[in-house]
Amino acid sequence: PTYFSAMFKKAFYMTVPQYVNAVRIQKSLSLLKTHNVSSVYFLCGFNNPQQFFLHFKKIHGCTPYEYVKRK
Repeated sequence: PTYFSAMFKKAFYMTVPQYVNAVRIQKSLSLLKTHNVSSVYFLCGFNNPQQFFLHFKKIHGCTPYEYVKRK
């Protein structure tokens, strides 16, 4: 696991958990078009909305609500 993690980080410039969260957030963008924000976090595999909001804001610089209002 340690070797894989090191090689993954070297190849993708992020850790495995960071990559998984980035993929989840990317998936949430399409779901935000058809679902309300309060259900998207669960559909993307986050355990609670706080985690979702934290990772979303870290990647996109705004909350999911702000993102939906812009689009």
